[in-house]
Amino acid sequence: MNLSGTKGLVSENVTAFVHLHKLNVSETSIDNHFLIQLSLFCHRLYCLNISRCFNVTNEGILQASFSGCLAVINMSHCLLGGESGGPFKHREAKKRAVDKVKEVLPVTPEKKAAVLSTVLESPTTRQTLALKGLLSSVEAKKEADVNSAIVADAHNLIQTIKDGRSKDSCAAMQCLSALWRQCCEK
Repeated sequence: MNLSGTKGLVSENVTAFVHLHKLNVSETSIDNHFLIQLSLFCHRLYCLNISRCFNVTNEGILQASFSGCLAVINMSHCLLGGESGGPFKHREAKKRAVDKVKEVLPVTPEKKAAVLSTVLESPTTRQTLALKGLLSSVEAKKEADVNSAIVADAHNLIQTIKDGRSKDSCAAMQCLSALWRQCCEK
C-alpha cells in the first residue's frame, strides 16, 4: 500500500494494515508510536518505506525491526542518530532550527567560523559539547598536552641512549625496554 506524502496522520488504527506485505509511508508525519503499533500488529509486513519521515527516532526503528517478517526498511533521508527526549520534541523541529541558523550565518567560511567560535566560547555551551564528546574539555586538552610532552621526552631519551655506546647506555636501554613492556601489559 502506498501512502507516500499523505498529509496529516496516516492512521491511528494500524490494524487496518495487518494483512499487508509492503507499506510505503514515506514523507508522512508518522512517529515512533506508529512503528511500535506496526511491530505489534503487522506480522506479515515484509517491506517498509519510511524515507523522509522526520519524527522517527532510532528507538522507533529498533521497535519496528522486531516485527515478524520485516526484512527491508527504507530509511533514506531520515534524521536518525539522536535520542528521543532531547532538546527538540521532533526531529523536524531540529531540522527547522538548523536551517534557520544556516540562513543567518555569513556566507564566507572565515566569517562563519568567527561567529561560531564566538558562540562556542560560552562556558555552558563548551561544557555541553564536551559532555557530548564534540569538544575537548580544558582538562582533557591539558592531559593531552602532558601526554605529548611525555612522549617527546621519551623519544629524546631513547635517542640519547641509542647514541651512547657505553655499558651504562645499554643498561639504561634495557631498563627503559622493561618499563615499556610493563606499561603495555597494563
